[in-house]
Amino acid sequence: MHHDLAPSGLLRAFLPCAAAISLLLTTGCSSATPLPRKRVQLLASTRPVETTPANYVRQSGETTEQVDPRSRFRRDVAEAPAIVADDLLNIYSSLDSWAVLGSAYLGGRALDEIGFQDSTTKYFRRHSIFGSSASDALDFAGKGQVLIAGSGLWYLWAYNRDNEADVIESKLLLRCLMSTGISTLTFKSVFNDRRPNGGSKAFPSGHAAMSVATATSLWYSYGPRAGLPAAALAALISVQRLDSQYHDLDDIISGMALGWLVASSIRREEPLRLFGASVYPGVSERGQLALLLRWEH
Repeated sequence: MHHDLAPSGLLRAFLPCAAAISLLLTTGCSSATPLPRKRVQLLASTRPVETTPANYVRQSGETTEQVDPRSRFRRDVAEAPAIVADDLLNIYSSLDSWAVLGSAYLGGRALDEIGFQDSTTKYFRRHSIFGSSASDALDFAGKGQVLIAGSGLWYLWAYNRDNEADVIESKLLLRCLMSTGISTLTFKSVFNDRRPNGGSKAFPSGHAAMSVATATSLWYSYGPRAGLPAAALAALISVQRLDSQYHDLDDIISGMALGWLVASSIRREEPLRLFGASVYPGVSERGQLALLLRWEH
């Protein structure tokens, strides 16, 4: 193996990942609407207009109940497992979700059949795009534990500063990451594919799933100004997984699809849309799993 730090080597791997993530974000997030507010505002995706955590007031008929900030924190923590369980149930009880995951899986298999995945794997066996320091930094940035810990610190920072808007957004990001992490570990246990470097539990890529979930949630929260940099970082993280031979291309594709699916499902309430069309699962004339697009005028 030799180092190929020229721009052409990086662009060859980076551009497909960046294009795939950008397509998911721009076609999915731009057409979605925020979720309605539900219990304890954890299910809210719009910024609240009532009060800050310091003097949070819950209206109940004609009486008001002053909620202590510490009580609210304990309530958030106590109710989080049930809310994440609800998220997972809503995601995986939808045929649309399975159609998206199935299509990503079959797309990766198709790349393997035509030899593209094999050529990509061979390329990264002969070339190393990132130096050791850059590779270690990207590996660290894409770890699920790091992203969840960072989101938790964001929540605590916002909570201590009585910043209600960031409290809501950080909790939404935590929900996306927790559901993505649980989903990734489950699929890894089911498939238990071999890694290019000889390891196990390659499918899907957890780094790709968690980083794309983060980018998707930030896009919903703050638009492209936060979503695009996060998407670019997610693309670099995905390339690093190929470069370090931890994953094949199909692991990355399915990981990105999983992260986007989980985060966008949590952050939107309308049916999945692609290129402005509603997306429905279906079967083609050849009996293959397919996505059906319906444009409504």
